[in-house]
Amino acid sequence: MSIDAILQSINSIGLARHIQMSEAFFPNLEALHVLGITLLFGSIVLIDLRLLGVFGRERSYPAMSRDLIRWTWLGFAIALITGGLMFISNAAMYFHNTQFQFKLLLLALAGINMLILEFRTIQQLPAWDGTYVASPPAVRLAAALSLTFWTSILILGRWVGFTLSPPGFGL
Repeated sequence: MSIDAILQSINSIGLARHIQMSEAFFPNLEALHVLGITLLFGSIVLIDLRLLGVFGRERSYPAMSRDLIRWTWLGFAIALITGGLMFISNAAMYFHNTQFQFKLLLLALAGINMLILEFRTIQQLPAWDGTYVASPPAVRLAAALSLTFWTSILILGRWVGFTLSPPGFGL
């Protein structure tokens, strides 16, 4: 079975057809997706700015991370679920969209960067974390990359929205 046949079968799932045919479902998904992204991006930006020493230097990284992590994961869960539902509504068009492909690539890179940051941060935390103490260069680089990746993901996500037809149109 070819990838296009798989994508077409995804498009024909009952829930996908419902999203395609409903006037309200897709716009509500988009609104929830934006809410999820706002929670995700907002909490990540605060952490990255803390690691860069631009914001929140009076708080330790573990305290700030502990306070924001639930919002990060909540935003991620909302964005993942709503993004997945939007994807199934027009899987073939999304899959073949260059901006969408780059968005997925950057999501993977942001995830890898986050894993590296967490392992490096955890290993070096006692040596550098404290009030007004600069993060090590590798941690600052990871935070700068994170900001770059997530900002690019947002831009590409909006770009995808302007390069595809809404569900139900042009199918």
